[in-house]
Amino acid sequence: MPTELSDRAASYIRTIWPIFVGHVAALLVTAIAARFGLHIDNAIAFEAVGFAASALIYWAGRNLETSKVPMLQAVGHLILTMGIATTPPTYQAPPSATPTASPK
Repeated sequence: MPTELSDRAASYIRTIWPIFVGHVAALLVTAIAARFGLHIDNAIAFEAVGFAASALIYWAGRNLETSKVPMLQAVGHLILTMGIATTPPTYQAPPSATPTASPK
């Protein structure tokens, strides 16, 4: 059983988890707004709140994770990965295209 996730698995978690948390946040915002008499029943409005929350969560996680303070790095990592032991994925540049000689 591997101790580290592959870069692909880590990138999926680091992308899907903030989206999930953002949509849970949208549900909470909708419920809290309803308690104050504001009804967010339009699907577009709900998705806009979910998108904004997801983007904010991802942005906060990335900024905290790259902080110089170890505790903030840990919080950012937790936000992005649910606490699963992953490292930020490393992306390799595609192999450079070598021109082929055209026949004369």
